[in-house]
Amino acid sequence: MSNGVDSAKELRLKAFDTVSDWSKQVTTIASATLVLSATFIKDILGGHTEHTCYLWTSWFSLLATVVVGVFVLGALASNLNDGNPAQLDIYSGSILGASVVQILLFLIGMIAFILFVMSNLSAAPVKQGNEQPPTVQSKPTLASRVSELNDAYFDFNKSAIRQDAQQTLTNDARLLHQISRDFPDGRVVIEVHCDERGASDRNFGLGYARALSAREFLGNLGVPSTNLGVATYGKEIPVCKDHDESCWQQNRRIHFSTIQ
Repeated sequence: MSNGVDSAKELRLKAFDTVSDWSKQVTTIASATLVLSATFIKDILGGHTEHTCYLWTSWFSLLATVVVGVFVLGALASNLNDGNPAQLDIYSGSILGASVVQILLFLIGMIAFILFVMSNLSAAPVKQGNEQPPTVQSKPTLASRVSELNDAYFDFNKSAIRQDAQQTLTNDARLLHQISRDFPDGRVVIEVHCDERGASDRNFGLGYARALSAREFLGNLGVPSTNLGVATYGKEIPVCKDHDESCWQQNRRIHFSTIQ
């Protein structure tokens, strides 16, 4: 008879340990999953996740798993504290019911969490094979900035800055200030061209006089003369090759370039 009692007692104690260990493990896993899934809070608030109902279901189920697990462990501890291990009622309706509810909640929580992760992985944009990487806007070069300057024009056989050229050079001076600030070591060249009339030597001299006149005008507007070089090409590089006043006017010009 004593052996039968001892065997029953040993069986109940093993069952108690099994249920206790199982409940501890489920509670621990559920707690860890809650902590892991909480990392999605920032993405949810930023609107970067889909099917958040799965995650809310997972959180609720796993939290309930932890609560029920605590109840099971408490009930087991209460039975053990009654003082007679032989009378441990680990198969009572409350413990069995709570254990079944705990495992169901845990399964629901884990399935919902897996569905949430899978739905967001499938919703991630897939890069197409012909998709071009985003272009990175490069910093403007000195040459590109100088190309924004406008040409100014002269009257025939004169080096004075006429009215329309003054307005053009005034606008150019504003941009030259910006260029000087962005490229302190950059040097801008004032190129001067003439029309085809007159001897080459005279046109070279006239072009040089026009370049000095333009540099002086820009200097009066605050453009440092040390940043401005001059070059005269006479009539050697026309932009228009017709032989009329309209074409000649286009060739009597100031053009800006850079020293590479």
